Amino acid sequence: WIALGRAGARAGAGAGGDEGLQRARTALTSGLETENGLVRPWVALGLGVLEQSRARTGDVVAPDSLRALRRALEEHSSPSEAGAYCLALGLCKDGASRERIEREATRTQDDEFQSQAALALGLLGDRESIEPLRRIVLDARQRPLVLRDGAIALGLIGDHELVGFLVSWLREASNLGLLSATAGALGWVGDQRAIEPLCGLVESRETPDRARAFAAVALGLMCDKDLLPWNATIARDLNWWLAPATLYDPSGGSGVIDLL
Repeated sequence: WIALGRAGARAGAGAGGDEGLQRARTALTSGLETENGLVRPWVALGLGVLEQSRARTGDVVAPDSLRALRRALEEHSSPSEAGAYCLALGLCKDGASRERIEREATRTQDDEFQSQAALALGLLGDRESIEPLRRIVLDARQRPLVLRDGAIALGLIGDHELVGFLVSWLREASNLGLLSATAGALGWVGDQRAIEPLCGLVESRETPDRARAFAAVALGLMCDKDLLPWNATIARDLNWWLAPATLYDPSGGSGVIDLL
């Protein structure tokens, strides 16, 4: 489904490019109606990938695609599915769905769903979502996944006001997961105001060694010359269902994709 979205978005050099695009759109929107709950999220993401790719070329997102994704979110609102529909609508830049996604992001207690809905708000890029996202991050101090992805969403929108909180959390974090999530969050939302206190943490002999190490990590992420994390190229086109634990291990966090 992801491959169909990516291939269908490319017009190609020969005749019939538009026909291929329409057939891909039809297959994906139909899949949202006919496939089961294990497959539907991937269909939605494939459709989001297709529409985002077309939008980057100046094309307009198909109204039928937006209607199909909105309907899927209404009809299949369980956390195991709804996050994918939110992300797909975020990829489509569907501003009309912002309030619905924001409502889901602020009321759910499911970490994975909340993190995905927060990322969707970041993809939409509407500054009206900054305050709700700040609240999500501030409430997620002990929830590494939500903390990281909420901070990424704020970074996508261009908000940097939580830097001071994140630096203090890094100093006080009690376990490896929170240290990693806080360092990653700083890598996304940190700006020059974070450099001096992070350097202070690295140099402090009174700060626990692990906190000092992750302060160095945060500095590296902030100053990285590349827009995407170092392991993003490894994650590209990965078959997540068959990934070995050395590559992806969400329960233990020790896979290459899980690191920072």
